[in-house]
Amino acid sequence: MTIWSRVEGRGEEWGMVFSAALLTVALVTAAICTQPVVVGSALLVSGIAYTLGSTCAYVAAQRVVDDALRARVMAAYVVTSGTVVAAASAAWGIVARAGVGKAFAVAAVLSALSLAIRTRWPLPRATDKRADGAADSAETTPTS
Repeated sequence: MTIWSRVEGRGEEWGMVFSAALLTVALVTAAICTQPVVVGSALLVSGIAYTLGSTCAYVAAQRVVDDALRARVMAAYVVTSGTVVAAASAAWGIVARAGVGKAFAVAAVLSALSLAIRTRWPLPRATDKRADGAADSAETTPTS
């Protein structure tokens, strides 16, 4: 069973939490270990976790956006996420001047913080669509 088939069964929220937890463990390992093979393995795992998390975020964004706006919103999402990655890369270069291990430690703390934030503000849920095309809502309107 692949990781993505588990995500599909449990939902993108689970995938994002799993990827953040995996990323945190991998970054802590990279921060405290000095063996190149172990650090390399931890960085490989962190790359897998990052890819899984970003894929889950992309799929979740598509699911919560209305069909009529999906293309525009996803274009803005791609441009925004690309810009953030470029800016963050420059920022991490500055942080790494203090030492690569310290940069990994800071990244691990931020990843752990993202787990705490996720419990406070979970992903929004998409509305379910009925067969007739109308959206079901969790709230019902009272009839008079």
